[in-house]
Amino acid sequence: MSVLRVAFLSSAVLEFFASLSIALVAVYLGMSHLGYFSFGTYGRPLTLADGLFILLLAPSITCRCASWVPTITPGPRPWRRPNK
Repeated sequence: MSVLRVAFLSSAVLEFFASLSIALVAVYLGMSHLGYFSFGTYGRPLTLADGLFILLLAPSITCRCASWVPTITPGPRPWRRPNK
C-alpha cells in the first residue's frame, strides 16, 4: 500500500509542475501579446500564430521531459530481473 501511495504522490507532483510550467508559458505569451513583455523574441513581435504554436507544443515538451524519458530509454533496467 505504501508503494501505491508513493506512486500517486509522485504522479501528482509531476502533474502539478507540468501544469504550472504550461501556465507560466501561457502567461508569458499573453503578456507579450498585450505588450508588457518584449524580451525573448529577438526584436520581432510575437504573432498569434507563433503563440498558438508554442502553446500547442508546451504540453508535449513538458511531459516528454518529465515522464516519457524513463519509459523510452533503452537498455537494461536493474529492477527488472528475469525469473529464475
